[in-house]
Amino acid sequence: MNIVNQELAKIAHATKADQNKMKHNVAKQRHGSFLIALLDANAGDEIIYSCGPYGTGPHMSAAREAAQQGLVMLYQRRIGEGLYDYIAKRTKTEFGG
Repeated sequence: MNIVNQELAKIAHATKADQNKMKHNVAKQRHGSFLIALLDANAGDEIIYSCGPYGTGPHMSAAREAAQQGLVMLYQRRIGEGLYDYIAKRTKTEFGG
């Protein structure tokens, strides 16, 4: 198998793994939507809680609190020049644990 085919196989495998993960976008939804998405999310699922040049909006404090409890890992993904998705990725930590 040549290098190009090896790289294509890696990409295909990663794409299949990503298809098993859900993305919940609550950035433009009302206050409280983050917690509903968090309850519905499985380990590895992403919850987009804000988008734009800065992380702002009604879900910021809920996302930070969930991160402090170990329920999510927070990070940003660049989606354009000066624009970011602010993402909470669900961990394996159980609620109340």
